[in-house]
Amino acid sequence: MFKRKILKEFEKWMNGGGKKKALVVKGMCQIGKTFSVLEFARSHYKACSLCELQGKRQRP
Repeated sequence: MFKRKILKEFEKWMNGGGKKKALVVKGMCQIGKTFSVLEFARSHYKACSLCELQGKRQRP
């Protein structure tokens, strides 16, 4: 399996120090966002929670 570039960004977030904010990952459909988050969590934490928020955006 190849290493995704986004994993380096996740590591920067994790090692940023100070109080952590929620990690929000946005992007196009079917590009591996969920897979990348779960892969990162499995390799860096004992447990993780994944909350997927999907819905239609309302245009003003």
